[in-house]
Amino acid sequence: MNHTGRTIITINGSTYTVKFGMGALLHFSEGLGYDVQETIEALTKTGVGQIKAIAKFIYAALYVDALYHDKEFTLELVDIIDWVDTNPTDEIGKVVVVIMQGISAITKVEYPSGDAGESKKK
Repeated sequence: MNHTGRTIITINGSTYTVKFGMGALLHFSEGLGYDVQETIEALTKTGVGQIKAIAKFIYAALYVDALYHDKEFTLELVDIIDWVDTNPTDEIGKVVVVIMQGISAITKVEYPSGDAGESKKK
């Protein structure tokens, strides 16, 4: 179940669902040669780099969603950048909230200790 939220955006007259997903995060990370921690840092560090990272993440999220739903994907990164440039900050803010909620959910996960699953018997 996806607890991270989603939002709808319109690009070139078509609507797309943007949601935070591990598929998009991994695709984004691998495509840029980042590890997941570096990706999280790129998405959360304020500045021009963050804006570029968000645009690339949106592209990856839409691409992965199209693959998942077996749909043709015709957008290019420049379409996402144009969308960011031409939309009011509250529209972009909705997408940023979805991404940040997803990152927050990942970073709050409690992982089992290193000895998890080992027998306690001696």
